[in-house]
Amino acid sequence: MKSKIVGSIFAHASGDYLGMPVEFASTPAQVQDFFGSEGIRPIDTNSRGTKPAGYYTDDTAMMLCLAQSLIDKGFDTLDQFQKYKKWAFEGYMSADGKTSFGIGQNTLRKLMWQKPEEIPTAIHSNDKEGGNGALMRCLPIGLIYHNNTDDVVDKSIKSALVTHNNTIAVWTTVVFNTLITYCLHNIEKEGFVSKLATEPYYKNIPAEIKKVLDRLGNLKTEELKTSGYSLNTLEVALHSFFSSDSLEAAIKASIGFGGDTDTQGAVTGGLAGAYYGYEAIPKEWTAHLLNKELMQEISDKIASISLSTPNT
Repeated sequence: MKSKIVGSIFAHASGDYLGMPVEFASTPAQVQDFFGSEGIRPIDTNSRGTKPAGYYTDDTAMMLCLAQSLIDKGFDTLDQFQKYKKWAFEGYMSADGKTSFGIGQNTLRKLMWQKPEEIPTAIHSNDKEGGNGALMRCLPIGLIYHNNTDDVVDKSIKSALVTHNNTIAVWTTVVFNTLITYCLHNIEKEGFVSKLATEPYYKNIPAEIKKVLDRLGNLKTEELKTSGYSLNTLEVALHSFFSSDSLEAAIKASIGFGGDTDTQGAVTGGLAGAYYGYEAIPKEWTAHLLNKELMQEISDKIASISLSTPNT
């Protein structure tokens, strides 16, 4: 279990930094051209300024903010909001300790203008807030509350609403975190979708997300959309995970499609890491990761909380 929890966090960060240099490559061919014959791997890059291999983006920084909030305060959306603001304006939890690299416009707008007392507690869907910013950071909730389905649903929704009041964006986090719990409980991935259909809340999942789940395994890769829309990112991650047989293959596949490659790599990595465990991550990937000590400390604390959470 601890290997899965730590692996999930480190694979999330690894998928993020591996995908970062080609985030704006729109086709698989452009990704291949960038990395060359050696394929997707840790490399120094001058993408949006010189960045060393292992430099992660907003996907991982905000995931770490959420994790640290859960460690410090339990579940507290105000503290989550404050930590996200500290990241956005002070570089807290960022790769270089000073830059909110990759921050999305919706997230920036919310962190700049939303007052703490205005954090929503119910979904009133805004079409402009359907991006993948909530999905990319939600992983720690699935890792900690894996023994309680009601908590996974409730806390995924409330945490997403801190910045993304959109039905699809919110429910992608619920589905993703539910699958994280299946990984931790050693359910074979071939049974994930059928088990998800038995969950008490399944009837509330938007039809668009159910369609994604229904066509897994029957989708041609050219049909995948790789935008920053939360539904597209979830589908790329699930397709990459279910159509591969290793952590490395899943993450490389998600990046190889092009598009929002850092977030696709992060979301796929979180799921694959929780399924395959830390030992499945190529050592070269973790060797380059920035802030490894911080990440290990947070991972250990999340694991400690998770392993002490009663089954209810």
